[in-house]
Amino acid sequence: VIDAVFEDITENHPLLNAIQFKNADALVEYLYSSMDGRFKAIWGQLTDEITKQISAQFHKINFGQNKLTAFIPVAKSMLDLGPEWLDRYVRTILFEAIANGLEDGIINGKGTAEGNQQNPIYEPIGMIKDLNNYNINTGYADKQTVAVEDFSPESYGGLISQLSVGPNNLNRTVNEVVLVVNPVDYFTKVFPATTYQTAQGGFVNDIFPFPTKVVQSAYVTQGKAILGIANRYFAALGTGKDGRIEYSDEYKFLEDQRYYLIKLYGTGRPIDNNSFLYLDISNLKRYIPSVKTVNEAETETPEV
Repeated sequence: VIDAVFEDITENHPLLNAIQFKNADALVEYLYSSMDGRFKAIWGQLTDEITKQISAQFHKINFGQNKLTAFIPVAKSMLDLGPEWLDRYVRTILFEAIANGLEDGIINGKGTAEGNQQNPIYEPIGMIKDLNNYNINTGYADKQTVAVEDFSPESYGGLISQLSVGPNNLNRTVNEVVLVVNPVDYFTKVFPATTYQTAQGGFVNDIFPFPTKVVQSAYVTQGKAILGIANRYFAALGTGKDGRIEYSDEYKFLEDQRYYLIKLYGTGRPIDNNSFLYLDISNLKRYIPSVKTVNEAETETPEV
């Protein structure tokens, strides 16, 4: 059943479909280079001594997976409706719980914060979090937002240029970006800002100056948006016998109820702090096409 739930998640939630999940053990190690600058050899004569030494530093991130759970009570009398119907009902409800929990964690997760013993936090690190701003009691803080008023080539190119430089100051190729927005903001802000009418009278929408995949998510705060490189979010899910739906008839025996439980082990975080930008689109303006007038004298064909 857990395999079917996972398939449903990747097929029906656009953000989860944009993220590449990896199968991993309970303990995940991520190795990356912290080299500050570019590796570059030096020129010289054929007989010169080789003097350029390249030094590289590597850092390893160890982080364990957390547990995402949900349960639902079902009256035993519902079994009379048929086991196939009940299986579909339970899977649909639990799928929504798992999908929403994953989506919220990928966007807003605070990471692991065990400083507060009464309310410790065990979540993924969300796209909007600042990896350089951590508190042991509250987890990772939100990034500072970047105000965006339009999606002109100049403005949009400036945003993407920030994604094209990694934390080690090396440039990386960006072929496509993902823009995650609240559904309300998509129709009231992004849609008007990326839609225009053609000369033939029809409308075209989601027109950006750079290849962009727009994803709607209810877990993005209204007035905000996320711009980033989708495959720069590291997401891992644990598999095994514990990742399945279980049920118990004993928990609420006198109430004649059966409880279904789902458990999923996973973790996630941006690979680096430059992989995603947190945007403020509260003042995003609608697209207004520019109209240029041409002097008739300039368009006259000179006599031959």
